[in-house]
Amino acid sequence: MNDTHKELLKKRKEQKKKKERIYTPDEVFYIFEKTLNGWKTIKTFNTYIQNNPQSNLTKEWVEKIALGNAKLFPSDLPEEKYNQYVELRQKVYDYHIISKQLKNVKEND
Repeated sequence: MNDTHKELLKKRKEQKKKKERIYTPDEVFYIFEKTLNGWKTIKTFNTYIQNNPQSNLTKEWVEKIALGNAKLFPSDLPEEKYNQYVELRQKVYDYHIISKQLKNVKEND
């Protein structure tokens, strides 16, 4: 495959993912920040829905996003905001790794 074909496939995949997702970049940032503050996913969901009843988020999606499983593309955000998203996402991953390790240590004591 040549490079233009690969780029075309990449763009199609990105468009499909954007069309199917039910969350907005602002919702992702909100959930990431609350996760890093130690909020449980149900508290995050309930608080967000109370403040934004028109949102399409479900509890299941909040749980997925809280684990860092929310893909935003560079074309979704300005470059500075996208870089912030990448940093936050990595912090969420690290937060869950550390939490898991602490839980394992407590169980072994």
